[in-house]
Amino acid sequence: MESEGFRLAFSAISLELWFIMHLKDCSRAFKDGEECLKYLKRIWPIYHKTKHNHYSERRAYLGQAVARAEKLEKKYEGKVTSEFNNYTSVHQMIAFFRFLKG
Repeated sequence: MESEGFRLAFSAISLELWFIMHLKDCSRAFKDGEECLKYLKRIWPIYHKTKHNHYSERRAYLGQAVARAEKLEKKYEGKVTSEFNNYTSVHQMIAFFRFLKG
């Protein structure tokens, strides 16, 4: 895909891992998306998948989330995607959009 100009942004287990990164370091593995969601709700009780504007609520923490995701990314350097459990590349997508914006 990358050779054709496409890159993939994802969060292993669930997107909620990306929101956890806004609030704290998290290097633990989750057994599934539901466990990840429960963990997030413990640290951000009002979180709901569709009822909030997550960007406006967590915008001030974006820099911390990116730094934490980059730190986590280094943990998986040289490994194949199937070995990732608590990984997100959403920060790469954000960097790409910032690049496009100028």
